[in-house]
Amino acid sequence: MKKRYSLNFETNNESNEFLRCLWSRLRSNYGNATWLLNPIKLPKKNYVNIGNIDLGEISHSNASTNVSCTYSKKGCLKSITFNNSKLIDKEKFESLLDKSINEAKKYDSFKFTFNYITTLDNFIIFKKVEYKYFKIENDKLRLTVTGYDDIDAKTFATSQLRFVRSILSFDTLKFINFSETGISVVRNMNHREIVLIDSDTDEQSSYLTSDAFKKLEISGKIGNYIDHYLSKPLNYFELYNSFEKSILFFSEGLFFEELYNTSFALDFNCIEYAITSYMSSLELITLNDIESKKCNTCNQETFSISKRIINLAKEANVENELIKKIISEYYVTRSKFVHAGILTSMYNYNENSIPLLSVNSENGIVNQSVIYSAKLKYIVKDLILFHEQANKDFK
Repeated sequence: MKKRYSLNFETNNESNEFLRCLWSRLRSNYGNATWLLNPIKLPKKNYVNIGNIDLGEISHSNASTNVSCTYSKKGCLKSITFNNSKLIDKEKFESLLDKSINEAKKYDSFKFTFNYITTLDNFIIFKKVEYKYFKIENDKLRLTVTGYDDIDAKTFATSQLRFVRSILSFDTLKFINFSETGISVVRNMNHREIVLIDSDTDEQSSYLTSDAFKKLEISGKIGNYIDHYLSKPLNYFELYNSFEKSILFFSEGLFFEELYNTSFALDFNCIEYAITSYMSSLELITLNDIESKKCNTCNQETFSISKRIINLAKEANVENELIKKIISEYYVTRSKFVHAGILTSMYNYNENSIPLLSVNSENGIVNQSVIYSAKLKYIVKDLILFHEQANKDFK
């Protein structure tokens, strides 16, 4: 059996909604639909071989069904073909296939609402907030998502959770993660008591490092944005806008900075990656701020990425030269690391200083340990929020 269905979708989103629905209808109608993906694209023929799908007992046990498709333009489904020469019941197989295709063409009728609940790291406790599409209380986060069946809804809820986790991190300036992940182990090992002593009164006070993740609150603007984000239909062509991409990078900076601040040596250049993530988040948020122009002679861009970031710092902090200086210096640090592999220090401080002169460092000496401003994440966060304050979706 080789059966081809003409579809002629005109957009990538229509094509993918149809496919999501189709796979769910195959699961429902055949009782099984497991994949052995083997994607091969032949651009000259506008052809993609997706792979083989096992549709259960109705097909021969040793012969899964090959699925391929053609496209009229990139990402737009023109036709889909199913091919299996060893069917047990060809008539029934084709009947269920026809049924699945016809149902998937009416994909809006098969989209339902699901509640997806996940558990955060056991150190993390949020104050209760409830919006239309999400709720968070203590360590439980619930999303309201749409999907075509449980498998489909869970799959795409997982991708949406990545951004929700990141923007919660951005809002609280704490790296928010789910339970039973690697950072949870590190955080648990780093659980300790810090004792503070007042130098004037000798009065002692203490706090647990884990308490920093307790009683976290979501700001109204971020809560509204999460609700807006979850209400939007997925854009398969571009999953995230520039603000959302920026948030994803920013949260990675929080991750690396937390690793850097642990009480034990990880033998890893955490701070370089934190700086890179923070500065890259500014690079992304300013992506469309200056119109791209190329030199007529060399065909190279006539402005640098750093100019976009410095312009943002100037606009947000017209009279604050210190903030402009910090942003400029850390962008240079990021560029040196990414493009030339230059670290912020030699990482060889061993309770004794050995001052040496440096050719390139700002302070004139070779740094033995990291010199890093904890203010950086606060400054970058403020710049991102400043940039987005005019965005109609972020008020």
